[in-house]
Amino acid sequence: MSDALRSKIEAEIDETTWDALAIHASRDALFLVDPSIGLVTAAVAIATNRTAIVAHWIDTGALVRPTPETRARFDEEPEAHRFRLAIVQPFVLAELSSCRSRP
Repeated sequence: MSDALRSKIEAEIDETTWDALAIHASRDALFLVDPSIGLVTAAVAIATNRTAIVAHWIDTGALVRPTPETRARFDEEPEAHRFRLAIVQPFVLAELSSCRSRP
């Protein structure tokens, strides 16, 4: 099951900008994933209810909901940040994939 689920999640990964993610952050459904975990690994863990590892990631800050300060920073230039995203209902997981700096 886990290999099939992993393949399904990998196939559904998309890329977007902050403006598309902001609505999910406002409803407290967005998690930012540290690259050390990996987006697919985090999505599989959440989808398979691996609560101990997910709780550990949350406790260590590797899986976080964006803070008001983080949201404000992204809101300043919503098109400047690109994210890879995975949806694991009811959550959206996003990993920063690139950032364009201001000219």
